[in-house]
Amino acid sequence: MAAGRYRRPSAPGTVRPDARSAGDLLALTTVGRKTGQERSAPVGGFPGGNGSWIVVASAAGAGANPAWYLNLAAHPDHELPVIRLTSRA
Repeated sequence: MAAGRYRRPSAPGTVRPDARSAGDLLALTTVGRKTGQERSAPVGGFPGGNGSWIVVASAAGAGANPAWYLNLAAHPDHELPVIRLTSRA
């Protein structure tokens, strides 16, 4: 997975690291709430404590929650990897 460019087949457009953003670009893996299959999505995040990550499910200000949030809410007990794609440090 390239850190500079990541395309999701389910969403139009391309997600690129933004020089103005303060956090890191992460690849968050969730379990699909309908399919049960693993899905990865690029999300912005900040390091939390004890190796955790803080992410905001804003969908860039859209009125609805992003699909990865719905998947995570449906399967909160699954522990899947979060991969750091870029670092702002």
